[in-house]
Amino acid sequence: MAATVGSRFGAQASLLNNTNRQTIIDIVSGVSGTLTHVVGAKPLATDTVSIFVTAGGVETEYKFYNVPTGNRPVFGGALPIDPQPLASTVDASILGAAGGGWGITTPVVGVVTPEEAIFSGIGIPFTDSLKVEIQYPTGVSVAGNDESAGVTYVRD
Repeated sequence: MAATVGSRFGAQASLLNNTNRQTIIDIVSGVSGTLTHVVGAKPLATDTVSIFVTAGGVETEYKFYNVPTGNRPVFGGALPIDPQPLASTVDASILGAAGGGWGITTPVVGVVTPEEAIFSGIGIPFTDSLKVEIQYPTGVSVAGNDESAGVTYVRD
Protein backbone atom coordinates (compact mmCIF):
# COMPACT_ATOMS: atom_id res chain seq x y z
CA MET A 1 0.00 0.00 0.00
CA ALA A 2 1.38 3.44 -0.94
CA ALA A 3 2.21 5.96 1.76
CA THR A 4 -0.16 8.89 2.07
CA VAL A 5 0.00 12.37 3.50
CA GLY A 6 -2.67 14.67 4.89
CA SER A 7 -4.66 17.34 3.10
CA ARG A 8 -2.78 20.12 1.34
CA PHE A 9 -3.44 23.78 1.96
CA GLY A 10 -1.99 27.09 0.88
CA ALA A 11 -2.07 30.79 1.57
CA GLN A 12 -1.36 33.79 -0.64
CA ALA A 13 -0.56 37.36 0.33
CA SER A 14 -0.10 40.56 -1.65
CA LEU A 15 2.89 42.26 -0.08
CA LEU A 16 3.28 46.01 0.30
CA ASN A 17 6.26 47.90 -1.08
CA ASN A 18 8.01 48.54 2.22
CA THR A 19 10.97 47.19 4.17
CA ASN A 20 9.01 45.76 7.13
CA ARG A 21 8.47 42.09 7.86
CA GLN A 22 5.28 41.00 6.15
CA THR A 23 3.21 37.96 7.06
CA ILE A 24 2.27 35.38 4.45
CA ILE A 25 0.56 32.99 6.87
CA ASP A 26 -0.11 32.90 10.61
CA ILE A 27 -1.86 29.82 11.99
CA VAL A 28 -2.33 29.67 15.75
CA SER A 29 -5.26 27.28 15.94
CA GLY A 30 -3.55 24.08 17.01
CA VAL A 31 -2.99 22.83 13.44
CA SER A 32 0.00 20.55 12.83
CA GLY A 33 1.65 19.52 9.57
CA THR A 34 4.59 20.22 7.26
CA LEU A 35 5.46 23.46 5.47
CA THR A 36 6.55 22.44 1.97
CA HIS A 37 6.93 25.65 -0.07
CA VAL A 38 7.42 29.39 0.26
CA VAL A 39 7.48 31.52 -2.90
CA GLY A 40 8.35 35.16 -2.31
CA ALA A 41 7.47 38.31 -4.18
CA LYS A 42 9.90 39.95 -6.59
CA PRO A 43 12.31 42.44 -4.98
CA LEU A 44 12.34 46.07 -6.09
CA ALA A 45 16.11 45.84 -6.59
CA THR A 46 18.74 43.10 -6.20
CA ASP A 47 18.34 42.27 -2.55
CA THR A 48 19.00 39.89 0.34
CA VAL A 49 15.59 38.46 1.17
CA SER A 50 14.91 37.03 4.63
CA ILE A 51 12.23 34.42 5.22
CA PHE A 52 11.26 33.87 8.85
CA VAL A 53 9.56 30.57 9.68
CA THR A 54 8.11 30.13 13.15
CA ALA A 55 7.13 26.50 13.64
CA GLY A 56 5.79 25.44 17.02
CA GLY A 57 6.96 28.72 18.58
CA VAL A 58 10.58 28.49 17.34
CA GLU A 59 11.65 31.11 14.77
CA THR A 60 14.33 30.41 12.16
CA GLU A 61 15.59 32.95 9.62
CA TYR A 62 16.59 31.82 6.12
CA LYS A 63 18.47 34.31 3.93
CA PHE A 64 18.60 34.46 0.15
CA TYR A 65 21.53 36.62 -0.94
CA ASN A 66 21.54 38.80 -4.08
CA VAL A 67 18.08 37.88 -5.37
CA PRO A 68 17.94 39.73 -8.71
CA THR A 69 15.15 42.10 -9.66
CA GLY A 70 12.49 40.10 -11.48
CA ASN A 71 13.24 36.82 -9.67
CA ARG A 72 11.38 35.29 -6.76
CA PRO A 73 13.03 33.46 -3.87
CA VAL A 74 11.79 29.85 -3.91
CA PHE A 75 12.05 27.95 -0.67
CA GLY A 76 11.08 24.32 -0.37
CA GLY A 77 10.14 21.61 -2.79
CA ALA A 78 11.83 22.84 -5.96
CA LEU A 79 14.55 21.35 -8.08
CA PRO A 80 16.70 22.91 -10.80
CA ILE A 81 15.57 21.92 -14.27
CA ASP A 82 18.23 23.97 -16.03
CA PRO A 83 21.68 22.36 -16.46
CA GLN A 84 23.09 25.19 -14.33
CA PRO A 85 24.64 24.62 -10.91
CA LEU A 86 23.05 26.21 -7.87
CA ALA A 87 24.00 29.84 -7.40
CA SER A 88 26.89 30.32 -4.98
CA THR A 89 24.87 32.97 -3.17
CA VAL A 90 22.60 30.38 -1.57
CA ASP A 91 23.08 29.75 2.14
CA ALA A 92 24.49 26.20 1.97
CA SER A 93 22.96 25.26 5.33
CA ILE A 94 19.47 25.21 3.84
CA LEU A 95 20.13 23.09 0.75
CA GLY A 96 18.77 19.60 0.45
CA ALA A 97 21.07 16.60 0.32
CA ALA A 98 21.19 16.27 -3.46
CA GLY A 99 21.62 19.95 -4.26
CA GLY A 100 17.86 20.35 -4.52
CA GLY A 101 15.33 21.23 -1.91
CA TRP A 102 15.58 24.30 0.27
CA GLY A 103 17.12 27.43 -1.18
CA ILE A 104 17.16 27.05 -4.95
CA THR A 105 18.06 30.29 -6.76
CA THR A 106 18.76 29.01 -10.26
CA PRO A 107 16.70 30.94 -12.80
CA VAL A 108 14.72 27.89 -13.95
CA VAL A 109 13.22 25.54 -11.37
CA GLY A 110 10.41 23.05 -11.25
CA VAL A 111 8.22 23.13 -8.18
CA VAL A 112 7.24 19.67 -6.99
CA THR A 113 3.92 18.87 -5.36
CA PRO A 114 3.64 19.07 -1.57
CA GLU A 115 3.39 15.27 -1.47
CA GLU A 116 6.58 14.85 -3.55
CA ALA A 117 8.36 17.32 -1.26
CA ILE A 118 7.40 15.35 1.85
CA PHE A 119 8.32 11.99 0.28
CA SER A 120 11.71 13.53 -0.65
CA GLY A 121 12.29 14.66 2.93
CA ILE A 122 11.79 18.34 2.09
CA GLY A 123 9.71 20.31 4.54
CA ILE A 124 9.55 21.92 7.95
CA PRO A 125 7.27 20.12 10.39
CA PHE A 126 5.17 22.27 12.72
CA THR A 127 3.03 21.49 15.73
CA ASP A 128 0.21 23.74 16.95
CA SER A 129 1.31 26.85 15.03
CA LEU A 130 2.98 28.12 11.85
CA LYS A 131 3.94 31.65 10.89
CA VAL A 132 5.83 32.64 7.74
CA GLU A 133 7.08 36.19 7.26
CA ILE A 134 9.28 37.73 4.60
CA GLN A 135 11.38 40.90 4.51
CA TYR A 136 12.96 42.86 1.67
CA PRO A 137 15.48 45.58 2.66
CA THR A 138 14.87 47.55 -0.57
CA GLY A 139 11.14 46.84 -0.93
CA VAL A 140 8.87 44.80 -3.18
CA SER A 141 7.97 45.34 -6.83
CA VAL A 142 4.23 45.95 -7.21
CA ALA A 143 4.06 45.72 -11.02
CA GLY A 144 1.52 43.19 -12.24
CA ASN A 145 1.46 40.33 -9.74
CA ASP A 146 5.07 40.84 -8.61
CA GLU A 147 3.94 41.48 -5.02
CA SER A 148 2.25 38.08 -4.67
CA ALA A 149 3.82 35.59 -2.26
CA GLY A 150 2.54 32.26 -1.05
CA VAL A 151 3.07 29.09 0.94
CA THR A 152 1.88 25.50 0.76
CA TYR A 153 1.63 23.09 3.64
CA VAL A 154 0.16 19.70 4.41
CA ARG A 155 -1.85 19.08 7.54
CA ASP A 156 -1.26 15.92 9.55
